[in-house]
Amino acid sequence: MEYSSNITTIIRNAGYASKVMCYLPLGGNHTIVYSILTILRKNGMIAGFAHVYPEFSKSHKKTFVVYLAYDSSGKNIFNSIFCVSTGGRRVYIGSNSLWQPQGTTGFFIISTVYGLITDIEARRYNVGGEIIIGVT
Repeated sequence: MEYSSNITTIIRNAGYASKVMCYLPLGGNHTIVYSILTILRKNGMIAGFAHVYPEFSKSHKKTFVVYLAYDSSGKNIFNSIFCVSTGGRRVYIGSNSLWQPQGTTGFFIISTVYGLITDIEARRYNVGGEIIIGVT
């Protein structure tokens, strides 16, 4: 997934800088980015997101505005967000080898035949796939 490293870097850096929102520029197909952001919102890692049309965005590209979530003390909801599979190193996992990050309440986003789903849903469906993003 070519967008996953961009997504994780932009969201992680905006969270470290305590920004309220950040912009994710899109290259071509935005369904992958939409799926990743939907999973992050569903699991409470971001407050929300919106698609911004080119005439209203800072740049002249299609973008998503991501609103970051913080707890009551002003700290990030996530400790880290990282890209597992890269262009030169794909990481696949079978259905019998799914695991939970140890000692945390994190999750993985996995590309399966059912689309992009979390590792918890992959255990429920008993499917494996390519690990795209890890969140702790």
